[in-house]
Amino acid sequence: LDYKVYPNPANDSFTLQLNDNYSEAQLSISDINGRTIHSSAITNKQTVINTNLLVSGVYYIQLNTADGNFATKKLIITK
Repeated sequence: LDYKVYPNPANDSFTLQLNDNYSEAQLSISDINGRTIHSSAITNKQTVINTNLLVSGVYYIQLNTADGNFATKKLIITK
């Protein structure tokens, strides 16, 4: 599973862009302690995620697909 997260570092929002093989996935945002901060379904190849509820720091973005593929990327939030 390949996807892009930009801009990184992010401020008010970031864009999550899925590759051509997927158009749906489950998004999970966790803090550095592993606590899930946000979870939602992604139903478009490109989705803008608002970061108003996130404070400055390091987060992990995990995507899971219905066929069992998953990938995790690091996201830095600067406010």
